[in-house]
Amino acid sequence: MKRIAVIGTAVLAGGLLWVARPADRSAQALVEGLNGRDAVNCFSELRAMEDEKTDAVIVAGTKHPSARVRGQCARLLGQRQDVTMAGVLAPLLSDPDPSVRNQAARSMLPLLDDQEMLELLRSNKLPPASQIIMVGTLLRDPAAITNKDLLDWMLDRGHSDEIRSGCFSLLRNHHAPAFGDKTAEKEQLPAVLAARQRILQQAHQDLYDKACSQEIRGSALSLYAALSGPKAYPEVLTFLKAPEPAQREACLVALVATHEPKAWPLFCQLAVDGHQPLGFRIATLGGLRHLARRLAKEKEAFPILCRIAEDPGEPAELRATALSGLRPYRYEREALRIAKQSLQEKEPVLRAKAAYCLSGLGDWNAPLDSPFWLEPSLKVVKERLAVESDAEAKCAMQSAVCSLETRIANRGK
Repeated sequence: MKRIAVIGTAVLAGGLLWVARPADRSAQALVEGLNGRDAVNCFSELRAMEDEKTDAVIVAGTKHPSARVRGQCARLLGQRQDVTMAGVLAPLLSDPDPSVRNQAARSMLPLLDDQEMLELLRSNKLPPASQIIMVGTLLRDPAAITNKDLLDWMLDRGHSDEIRSGCFSLLRNHHAPAFGDKTAEKEQLPAVLAARQRILQQAHQDLYDKACSQEIRGSALSLYAALSGPKAYPEVLTFLKAPEPAQREACLVALVATHEPKAWPLFCQLAVDGHQPLGFRIATLGGLRHLARRLAKEKEAFPILCRIAEDPGEPAELRATALSGLRPYRYEREALRIAKQSLQEKEPVLRAKAAYCLSGLGDWNAPLDSPFWLEPSLKVVKERLAVESDAEAKCAMQSAVCSLETRIANRGK
């Protein structure tokens, strides 16, 4: 009887708590909640409320003192799919907070047709970062480069270095051909091939133009290599002897972009060359990791990454880069050992990267279908987090703990 009474009391208390909870919050309260702990639920409720009163409150929220609220209101307006909201979003493109500007740019994309988008790009309303975001979204369409007006704007040499290098990077990432894939090559439309040839010529011209900044020339080199493929390898390799450090680092990115297997032994050699500048070696390790994935050389890259990651004689920044590279090696116990060991290093950057690395590594003595194979990593990160004093390292460890706990919970289901 006593047990039944306790259960009855608990049920009654729970019912009272539920009754005390507001049945539904006002739109204004939900907008204010976008800046609180319940932001996700507030956003979901606002998205489901489709009426003029709610829309008016969201529009007013674009002028809220909190940048987070302004950005989330811009996101909500974009999801409304209402072209009249473009006029409300336009002022946010000049918001003092960059995250709000970027969100406004993303939200406006579905509301404008191609011509309206070009007119907006040509105006002075958008900051460079927002312009690049808009162009990047447009370039997800494989046929986007066949739009002559858009391509003219992207290749305009009158733009700032930030916009020009950003456009080159976008073209490299979205429109590099699939070298070696004969089916993909045959399926290319003549208009796409013609546009790509025009981009290639522009990149090659800027590459050798001394009037262009190093930033532009570096981006042009990578784009030229990505569009040309393996045949550009010998020409790109000559830039490895450029007098400017930035140009030599850009050359490393470009060599990877050529897809040329000959680059692999070169990167293996440069990665362990202690005579090279630190920035160059960090860029080399980044290239080594990309090549390893592309050429299926992960097993050959692993000992190089291990050697650098635990060598106390190497710079901390270089070791941290190598530690990051060990995270994908889930089947290598050596990677787990080095990551655990690095949690006790003196330099905060190494402890932070070790936590990041451990968020993807586990104990393979446990069954793979068990939720407990990640427990050892979670345990050591939590132990270090309890005594960590550096703010950035602590933040990295908290993120790792959150990631590990989520993965363990999901595996247990």
